[in-house]
Amino acid sequence: MMGDYNLSKKREEFMLENFRLNMQSILCDSPFSSIKAVEMLFLPILQGKHFYLLNFYFKTPAIEIADNMKYKGKLKAKHATRVRMMTKILLSYLKQESPKMYANIKDLEPTRLDLPWGTTNNFADCGVFAMRHMETYHGKK
Repeated sequence: MMGDYNLSKKREEFMLENFRLNMQSILCDSPFSSIKAVEMLFLPILQGKHFYLLNFYFKTPAIEIADNMKYKGKLKAKHATRVRMMTKILLSYLKQESPKMYANIKDLEPTRLDLPWGTTNNFADCGVFAMRHMETYHGKK
């Protein structure tokens, strides 16, 4: 299972509480009354100096990675640890807040989106690509 990433219990509780408080703040400032009304969740990830997105789709369950850097394979090693950690925290949050949403995505493996605008040697614009993807992507039809 994708959420099986080993964090110390204390670290996991700290991260989960921070995530819960951040989600509560975001949901209060949004048109959604709770996470149960959300169809797509984009988590921007900053790893080193590189931004990419971890996307969770609840309407048609999927976990996807949107990264402007082109590479072969489903989950690049550089993403694996961070993706597993964030997935585990989100799953813990959903287990408390929406058991149905949790059940729908708990066994999913992330897939990498094949983005037509992906680049191979552009190391400066990843944040712009991540923001643009959040603005324009509506999930797979």
